[in-house]
Amino acid sequence: MVDSFIEADMLNFNQAIVNDIRVDNEIENEKEVLYGVKNGSVVPVLNNNDDYTMFPVADEEVCGTEECDLNVNLSAVKWDLALMKCKVGICLNSFTPEFLAFWNTYRKFDENPDLDQALLQFLGKQFKQGLENAKWRRAYFADTASTSPLLEGADGFWTKADAAAVVGENKIEITQNAGGTFTAQRMTGEDVYDLLSDMYELATYHSWFNPTEFQFEITWQMATAYSNWLNKLGHNAPANCQCIVADGVVKANVYTLDNLGFNGIPVKARRAFDGVISQVPELNGSLLVDEDDEPLVNPPRVSPNRAILTRNENMLVGSSDEDQLTFFKIWHNVDDEKIYMRGGSYIGAAFPKVNELILAI
Repeated sequence: MVDSFIEADMLNFNQAIVNDIRVDNEIENEKEVLYGVKNGSVVPVLNNNDDYTMFPVADEEVCGTEECDLNVNLSAVKWDLALMKCKVGICLNSFTPEFLAFWNTYRKFDENPDLDQALLQFLGKQFKQGLENAKWRRAYFADTASTSPLLEGADGFWTKADAAAVVGENKIEITQNAGGTFTAQRMTGEDVYDLLSDMYELATYHSWFNPTEFQFEITWQMATAYSNWLNKLGHNAPANCQCIVADGVVKANVYTLDNLGFNGIPVKARRAFDGVISQVPELNGSLLVDEDDEPLVNPPRVSPNRAILTRNENMLVGSSDEDQLTFFKIWHNVDDEKIYMRGGSYIGAAFPKVNELILAI
């Protein structure tokens, strides 16, 4: 490809078309973060629950007052943090002169390289984005029972919620997840609507549920199917007529991934959920084999459809210090003449009230 750049006399990175990707916001901008957290430390939680059993009937002819309980309920959050980090070594002189010319740079010998040059800025951006994605992976999908180096070491939101949830009380099993192939596991927009409806109804059975304080978090694929289905309904006339409303077809879609909701509750589409499930081998089915020990074609994934309904304040992210939640450094090593990028995160996740949620998985 570099040769074609030379032939076309197109050597400058400024002339290139860069395919960008859309990702979730930094997790610290979406979740409340607590600093000063130690691995294994226990934080007490005071539960201010309504009590309707105080003040019994008293005998007005008897002096004195019986004692009654305040029923102060205490629970605790135990933090389990895990450290993840890696580094990348770059030797600029290992790139071909044509490739370096594309980035408007060239080989240097016995000199400190310019760490602000476009090539290193581009690679640094990819490195930092990988770190942000990994923080989402650790916060949600971490699992102490896993042997995967991408998941082991702590428990994330999904693992903690599933361990505490009970089917029929605060958990719904998504039947599509039992499909034999990934294609069979996909949910339609109407499927997603029905699931959100079931989660909402299950939540209304609990006194702790307040629709004005809660939000849904679902996968990107589920959110896309849901928004497409809602927009398709908008293109049609009311239910007693299947005529297409032309005015609705030519206008921009009313529902997007940024404004989804259900019964007034925000529905957050998380691209990170799909990204982790599709790329982690233990979750994407790539480790599964058939009777001939051959990789399965279109293998099923581990719960590719999943959703949670809870207060955003009920999902806490913790780290020992602010500069430990995200750390990054780039430097030039004169000994091996390489440029290194090093980064990582010391991160954990916790529910102050793990029972005050509805899980669908």
